Amino acid sequence: MSSIINGFIIFSLFITIAYFVGLLVFINDHEENKCEMTYMFEFPQFVRIPHEFDEVYPKYGIYAYSEGRWTEKTRNMYFTGIPVLFIPGNAGSHRQARSMATIALRKAVNSRTPFHFDHFLLDLNEELSGLNGAVLADQVAYVNSSIHRILELYKGRKKPPRSVILFGHSMGGVIAQRLVTSLPEDSDLVQVVLTLASPHKRTPLMLDSYTYEFYKQLEINRTPNTTFVSVTGGYADFLVPTFLTGVPHKDALNVVTTQVPLSWVVSDHLCILWCKQTIMVLNRALFDIVDPKTKQISMDPQFRMSIFRHHLVRHNGIHSHLHDNYALKANIRNDGEWIEPFGRQFTIVEPCCSFVPRFYMVRLLDQPQHEALAVVAVNMETVDWVYACGAHIPNNNIRVCDEFHHLTHLSEISPSAFHKRRTLRINLHELMRNNSDLTHVVFRVIPAESQTILNVDVYNVGERKLTVNLPNMLSVKRQTVVEETPEGAVHFELVLPQLYHVMQSYELFVDVVHCISKYRHATASLIVPWAHQAQHKYFTDTDTEPLVVRLYDSRPQWASDQPAVIQLTLDSKCRYKISIRSSIPGILGQMARFYTPLLIVNVAAVILMTLNSQLKSLGKERDCSLFFVAIKEGAKPYYILTSVKLISRFLSIKPFVNYFPAPDWLIMSQEGTDFFLLPLLLYICSVGIVWLLGIMLSVSLVVCETTVHKFALKFLARTVSFTVTWSDYVMSALHKLPVIVAAALVCLSLTTTGSLALCIGTVFYFMRLTQLSQDYVEQLVWYYVKKIGQKFKRKPKQDDKKRDEPGTSKDENEQETEVDRKKDNSNNNNNNTESSAHNAMFFHATLFLLWSLVTIINVPSVLTWAHNFKYSTVLQPDPSFFPGLVLSLCAFPLWQLDLPNVERRGYIEIGQVVSVLAVTSLIYAPISIFRLNYTLSIAIVVVTLHQLLAPNRDLDVANERSGQPISYETIKAKWE
Repeated sequence: MSSIINGFIIFSLFITIAYFVGLLVFINDHEENKCEMTYMFEFPQFVRIPHEFDEVYPKYGIYAYSEGRWTEKTRNMYFTGIPVLFIPGNAGSHRQARSMATIALRKAVNSRTPFHFDHFLLDLNEELSGLNGAVLADQVAYVNSSIHRILELYKGRKKPPRSVILFGHSMGGVIAQRLVTSLPEDSDLVQVVLTLASPHKRTPLMLDSYTYEFYKQLEINRTPNTTFVSVTGGYADFLVPTFLTGVPHKDALNVVTTQVPLSWVVSDHLCILWCKQTIMVLNRALFDIVDPKTKQISMDPQFRMSIFRHHLVRHNGIHSHLHDNYALKANIRNDGEWIEPFGRQFTIVEPCCSFVPRFYMVRLLDQPQHEALAVVAVNMETVDWVYACGAHIPNNNIRVCDEFHHLTHLSEISPSAFHKRRTLRINLHELMRNNSDLTHVVFRVIPAESQTILNVDVYNVGERKLTVNLPNMLSVKRQTVVEETPEGAVHFELVLPQLYHVMQSYELFVDVVHCISKYRHATASLIVPWAHQAQHKYFTDTDTEPLVVRLYDSRPQWASDQPAVIQLTLDSKCRYKISIRSSIPGILGQMARFYTPLLIVNVAAVILMTLNSQLKSLGKERDCSLFFVAIKEGAKPYYILTSVKLISRFLSIKPFVNYFPAPDWLIMSQEGTDFFLLPLLLYICSVGIVWLLGIMLSVSLVVCETTVHKFALKFLARTVSFTVTWSDYVMSALHKLPVIVAAALVCLSLTTTGSLALCIGTVFYFMRLTQLSQDYVEQLVWYYVKKIGQKFKRKPKQDDKKRDEPGTSKDENEQETEVDRKKDNSNNNNNNTESSAHNAMFFHATLFLLWSLVTIINVPSVLTWAHNFKYSTVLQPDPSFFPGLVLSLCAFPLWQLDLPNVERRGYIEIGQVVSVLAVTSLIYAPISIFRLNYTLSIAIVVVTLHQLLAPNRDLDVANERSGQPISYETIKAKWE
C-alpha cells in the first residue's frame, strides 16, 4: 500500500474530503422558499402567431398569451396594448411567462388603466442554449424577426407602438442583450430589457467556442438609450452565480431579489419566474414607466431608470410620480393633539380606531447624545407620516408648528417577518445645519383600523456605529461585538472593512439577554455599498438562527473605501448580545459554489501529468507504472503550478493580451474570484479526485463488467433488431475486430454528431478495459501460482557440486548450462507476456479517463442532436465534430494493436509534450472549458502517432541474446 500512497496523496485526499463537505453544505445551503404562488383566474390560452420565418426555423414559434374573454381578440390578431416579448432560457418553455403575463393582465383590469400590456412568448424548442452555444445564432435571428413580426400586428392602430419590451430568463436575457447590441446606436426598437437570472458576463460552463464567440460580441456600450435591468435570485440559484448576472454597463441596474423592496426573498433559477412578490414588483415598475400621454413606454431613459430604482432598490412608500412634490413644503393642518415625550428612547403605541390625529415631537438639540434619530413604524398606514418643523406657535402648554417640511421620502419600507414596517434613519445635527429654523422632528399618526407602534431611538453615532475586526477564518470561537445593547435601543451599525472576498463566510449571532415581551422581532441587514445585493435575516421568538455574512461578489478595487455594513434594527423591548464567528463549513460551501467548474480542467491536468509519468516509466524502465504510482510521482504540483503562474503573469502583460487570448486566471482576477492559494487548492483537490476516480474505475471493471455487457447486448438487439444470442455473437466479433467499431464511430461523427461517437466509444473502450483487466488478473494469478509451485518443487543445489566433481566431463557441463539457459529464456518470455498485460492495462486506463473527460464535455451536443433529431439527423453546427472525429480515428490503432509498444523510442519526449499540454490547459481552459476539448484530443493523437510512427530502440543484440538487461544509460547512449 505504501507504494501507491504517500503523504502527498493523503493530504490531497484530505483536501478532497473537505471539498465534498463544502459541496454538501452548498447543496443544502438554501433558505426556506417564501415565494408565494401566482394563480390565473381563468384558463391560460397560448395563440400561435403565423410567421414567415417558421419555414426557415420550423422548430421555433411565436405565441400570444390570453385569458377568458380576451382570447377571441387574440385569435383575431387584434392587439392594442404595449408589446412585451418573452425569451425563454436554457431548456425553457414559452409557458414559463404566464405568471408575469397574468398579473399584468389583472393589474390592468383592476386598476382600470387606459393602457395594458400584450405578452408575446417565444417557443425556442426548449434547447440547451446554456450548454450548447451553437444554437444561439439561430435564436438571435428568430428573436430579431419576431420583433418586427410583432410590430406588424399593430399596423393600422391609431398610435402603434414603435418598440418592444424584451423580457428574458436565463440565456434568454443574454440573447436579448446580444440582439440590442446589434442594433444601430440611435435605434429605439428596444427601449427596455428586463432579465431574470441571466449570466450576462459569461456562462458558468463555457463548453464550446460558439458560446465564447457569442459573449465576445456583447458590447453594451453601443446602446445607451436602452434600459437594462438584471434581477437574480441570490444564493438559492445553484445554476447561475450572482456575480455572473451583472450587465457590464454603468447605466444598467443589477439587483438581487433579497434587495427588492416588498419582496426580500431568495429565488432559485426557475422560481424567480413565478415568485409572486418579485413578479408583482416588476409589473408595478413596468406600469409606472408608461407615459400617460402617449400610453407607450416613456422615451426618457433617465426617467425609466429612476422608476426601476424606486421599485427595485429603495422604496419609501410614495408613488413614484409624486417624488418631485416632496421638495415643497407640506400642506397639512396642525389640528390634533401635540405630544413631546421625554427621554431619548421611547415607544409610542397608538391604539386602533382613535378619533383625532396626534403629533409626536422629537426636539433637535446640539448635543452629542442627540446626534441621530432612528424610528421604526409598525403598521403605519399613512404614506406621509414624518416631518420637520419649527415649533414657534404657543398652544396651551406646548409650542406647535404651522409649516412642515417633508421627511417621509427619506424613510423606506423595511424588511419584516410580520407586520408592515417603515424605517427612518436621519442625522439630526445635519438637519439643523441645513435649516436653522427647524426645532423638531414630528411624527403624525392619524386614526387607523389597526394598532400603530413607533419605536424611537435618539443616539450618538459614535456609540452605535462600530468597526468590527473579523475573526480569523480558521477560528471557531465567537467574538463578542456588543456585550449588551442599551435598553430601548433600536439601531446599531457594524462596519466590516475586512469583508471583501466571496470565499469569506461568517455567522452573526443576535442573542436575547432580556426581553419584557414574549414576541419579538429584530432584523439584521447586510448592506453592500458597491452593489444592490442586500441580505436580511429576522430574529424572532421562533427563529434564532444566525445571519450568514458573505458576499455575492468580491469588492472591486474602486470600492476599497466603501466597506460592507450590517444594519441592526432591534426590538426596543429587548436587550441583545451581538457576536460573530468564522464559519469553516460556510467557507467550504463558498469554495464549492464558486470554484467547482474550475475542477474540470484541473482533473484533466492531473490525468495528463499521470500519463506523463507513465510515459517516462515506459521510456526508462520499459514498464508502464501503476496508475496510482503514476499519480503519486507525476502529479506533484511544484513545477506545473509554478509554470502556470509565471506564464499566466507573463501573458497578462498588455502587449501579449492584444495578440493572444487572455489567460483565464487574468479573467478571474478581473472578476474578483481569484486569490493566492486558489490554484494550489484546486490542483491538490483534483489529485484526490483523480485518485478516487482510479479506485472507482478499478472497482467498476470488476463489478460492472456484466452489467455493461448486458446493456450493450440489449442496445444492439433493439437497434439492429437482433436477438440477444445473435447480439452476443456480434459483440464477440467486435471485440476481436475492434476496427469495425472504430469505422462505425467515424461514420457516426460524419453523419450525426461527434458526441454520439464519443459516447458509444466510451462504452466500448470500457468493455475493452474489462477484457484487459481479465487478462491482467489471470496472468497475475498464474504468476503467483507458478511462484508458489517453484518453491515446493525446488531441489537442493547438487548440480553445481556435481559439476565440480573430478569425474564430470566438460561436455556434460556445457549441455547442462545450455538447458539452464533455455529455462531462463522461457522465464523471460513469460515475464514479457505478463509485463505486456500490465502495461496495456494501465496505459489504456489513463487514456480511457482522458476519453471519458472529452465525452463529458461534449454531452450537451448529443443531447441537442437527440432533441432536434426529428428536424435533422445531422447536428449543424457541431461543436463536438473535431474531438469526435479525431478520437474515432485514434481508436483504430488504440483498440486494434497491442499497445503500448515498449520498443518505441521517444517516450520521455512525448511525456514532455503531454506535460506542456497540461500547463496550457491550466492557463487557458479553467473558464474556457471548450479549449480542453482540443488539448485532450491533441494529447491522445500525439500518444497514438508515437505508437505508430516512432522508430524502435537500437538494442544491444549481444546483451539481448545473453538475456542480460540493457540499462537505460546504454539505450540513451546508443540513441544519441
